[in-house]
Order: sequence, then C-alpha cells, then structure tokens
Amino acid sequence: MANLSTVYMGMKLKSPFIVGSCSLTSDMDSLRKAETAGAGAVVIKSLFEEQLQAEAVRLENALSAYENMIAEALSFHPAYAHAGPSEHLHWIEKARKELSIPIIASLNAVSPGRWTDYATQLVDAGADALELNFFGIITDPQVSGQDALRAMIATAREIKTKVTVPVAVKLTPFILSPGYVVAGLDATGVDGLVLFNRFARFDIDIATESVRYQMALTSSRDMEHSLRWVSLLHDRTQADICGSSGIHTLDDVIKMILAGAGSVQLVSALYQHGMNYLSDLHTGLDEWMNRKGYDSIQDFQGRVSRSRSGQPFVFERHQYIKALLGIQ
Repeated sequence: MANLSTVYMGMKLKSPFIVGSCSLTSDMDSLRKAETAGAGAVVIKSLFEEQLQAEAVRLENALSAYENMIAEALSFHPAYAHAGPSEHLHWIEKARKELSIPIIASLNAVSPGRWTDYATQLVDAGADALELNFFGIITDPQVSGQDALRAMIATAREIKTKVTVPVAVKLTPFILSPGYVVAGLDATGVDGLVLFNRFARFDIDIATESVRYQMALTSSRDMEHSLRWVSLLHDRTQADICGSSGIHTLDDVIKMILAGAGSVQLVSALYQHGMNYLSDLHTGLDEWMNRKGYDSIQDFQGRVSRSRSGQPFVFERHQYIKALLGIQ
C-alpha cells in the first residue's frame, strides 16, 4: 500500500485531500464523515466580517423598531449587543474537540484591524492553521492595483507576527502577476498558498430587474488556470501549494500533484457525490501509485512542473505558438 501522507503548511496530513471552506464544513456530522472517509484536513466555513456587520445592523434595527412609541418608555428592551464572532468561534472549538485531523479556519475580512483581531480569536478557539481569503473588487479609482497588493501583503505580514500557527493565503485568479505577489508573500513567511479562489456568478434578473448571485458547482475544466499556475510556481516559492477550484476526479487530483501541489481542496465534487467520495479517491490514488511504482506523494509531486520540464514556453505561451504554426 502506498503512503498517501503529505505535508501542508508544515503539518503532516494523512492524505492530500482537504475539504475546502463551504457549508459542508459547518455541520458536525459532515465533518466526522470527512475524517472517516480519509480527509487530511478540513477548512471550516469562512468567517466573513461583512456577515457579522450585517447581523449587527439587523439586531440594532430589530431592537429599535418600536422604541419610545410610548412617552413613558425609553426602551422596550434591555441593553443587547451583537455577539460578534462568538458563534463561529464556538464552532471551531467544537470541531477541534471532535476531530483528530487538522482544523483550518478560513477568514475573509475587509477592515485592516479586524483581520488581525479575528485571526487571533480563531487561533485561540483552537484552529490548527489559518487560511486568509483575500478577495475584494477595487472600485476606487484612487486605489491602484499595486496599493491593493501592498495592503494584502502587509496584512499577511501582520497576522504572521501575531499568531503561532501556520498561515495560508488563498489567492484570487484575477492577479496580473501572481509570481510577484507570491514573492511578496514569501517575504512575510506565509506557510501555504491556495490556488485559486472561486466566486459567485454575477447575473441580472430581467424579471425583477435586480442583481442575482449564484454559486454554481465547478467542473474539471475550471481547474485549468489553477493547474497552470501550480506548475509555474512549484519550486519557486517557500510556501506549500494547495490546488483548488474544479478538482473533481482522480485524474484531476493526480494532475495537480504532478504539477506541484502537495494537497488539493475539494468542494463541488463532495456536494455532487457526498463525503464518502473521499474514500473512492483515496483508494484510486493508492492503486494508481502502486501501478506506477510510487511509494509516496513526494515521488511524483512536481514531475510535470515548469521547473522540471526544460521547456518553459509550454507553460507560458504554448497555445500562441501552436496557433501561429497551425499545430493541432
């Protein structure tokens, strides 16, 4: 039997399969199934600063809706305040007690100070590692892309100085120069990179004339961008690389590892097939490695990366060269 263990952010995982941040990781029964089926780690559903802000506003509106309708009454309610991230922190604590595999807390904030505050609270609650989910559309014409990247790197650096657990950054695919960003993150000591994030699909409902967001499941074709950049960045970063977005089949998993990822995150495939699908992937990977004569993940990790190919144009401009030469 092959050794499917791997290393991610310095943590030894029993397998390269990580359940990504989603509603499946906010259910304890689902988390237990993930561990039993062979998950190497789980990423708890993200803590979103905007969600906490919206909840606080709704609570305030509800408490003040009928205030002072009677002259003698200053308020119908005692002094209440929104609990902040306490419910999310309690969930981290509970998951840490129930599971033996690493618990990764995902964080998506917007305010500079809040990133650090929430990060330290998540670690105090028992998270074994953090995943910083940097995503925001810059609409202010006074803010350059360079400014946004500097702010992201500064946030990562600040969090690294405040916590003792490993920290990963989940990047957006819409970065002009991922290599430059990764070099900046390397300088902060970030331990892991997740390539890449995916977003809700933006649409407009013509019947209601309103914006509509839809979280559609991915397909294997959606991993092409991640696959390319995993292969380009392998051996060019100090951080451990985790492939994400569009990983569905055993072939997808093997391709990501061949490109250079030491682990992969799965979400859509688990919605489609259930948590027990992890067991099928585990068995399939073991059988493939035995057929190939590989004893460990490290034996074939990065074998088809840019750094080992000797033909960098294949990864960078091959499609254009094929078109120019008329190659099929």
